[in-house]
Amino acid sequence: MFLKAMQRCRGPFSEESMSAAISQQWNVLIVQSISVDQQLAVHSAWYFTGSRKALIFLATRHHFGTMSMPIQIPEKIEAISPDDDSMIDLKNPAVAAILSWLVPGLGQMYQGRRSKGILFMSAILGTFLVGLGCGGGKVVYASWKPGEARWAYVCQLGAGVISLPAAIQSMSLSGTTKTPLFGTWMAPPLQSGQYVSRSYAEKLIRGPDIDADDFFDRPPLRQFRGDQLSMWHRRLGRWFEIGTLYTMLAGMLNILVIFDAWSGPLDDRQSLAAEAKKRHTSKVVQERNHDR
Repeated sequence: MFLKAMQRCRGPFSEESMSAAISQQWNVLIVQSISVDQQLAVHSAWYFTGSRKALIFLATRHHFGTMSMPIQIPEKIEAISPDDDSMIDLKNPAVAAILSWLVPGLGQMYQGRRSKGILFMSAILGTFLVGLGCGGGKVVYASWKPGEARWAYVCQLGAGVISLPAAIQSMSLSGTTKTPLFGTWMAPPLQSGQYVSRSYAEKLIRGPDIDADDFFDRPPLRQFRGDQLSMWHRRLGRWFEIGTLYTMLAGMLNILVIFDAWSGPLDDRQSLAAEAKKRHTSKVVQERNHDR
């Protein structure tokens, strides 16, 4: 069909005449229901090369009914549910893992596993909030000062975006303003001799642990002369450690949720299913190429 179109073009072959032949016959090819891979082969060769030789070659191959381009079948990343042996479409595992870190269970919901996602979200965020409440809102904070490193925050950070304000508070308090961005919420404890802004000092004075005598006036700042962490321990007692433990557990459990979003449920049959799927895909490609 392409050869007939070329024969109707008078004069020597040129890029313009070949393009006109393609435009005239393209719709005819679609109407006559040529296979999709043949259409893509001719169109791609002309688009990427613009070459008369490539076009004549493909048109000739089509004229004799022999096209042998392999078909690329996009692969789906799937896992096997250990509950009912159904296949789980993991979609983009990297995106799912990031979503599950930001909000526990959100990656599972993105993959269509809504019940599991809601369960993870409720369990992990619930555990984190219970721990935060037990510790009076003081157990989640970030501090890397010598002798005061808060290693528990590394585990708490696994709970996702709910723990990120602690890092922001720590950076803003040690910055030039000496004022945490979100007030006293998740702010690190003050050490003896630490400078803070007057506005933040006034917020602390209104709290249960600190009074005006705990600050030296150093205009335009104020200098703390106590030990706020010791004050927290004295007021909260064992609840400070219990709250810390709960929030750490929530973060560590979410690591397992992230892994579940990345690779699906743990099951020995998944590797066997992946191998079987790969063999099946290869067989389908070979059969389709053989039929052509």
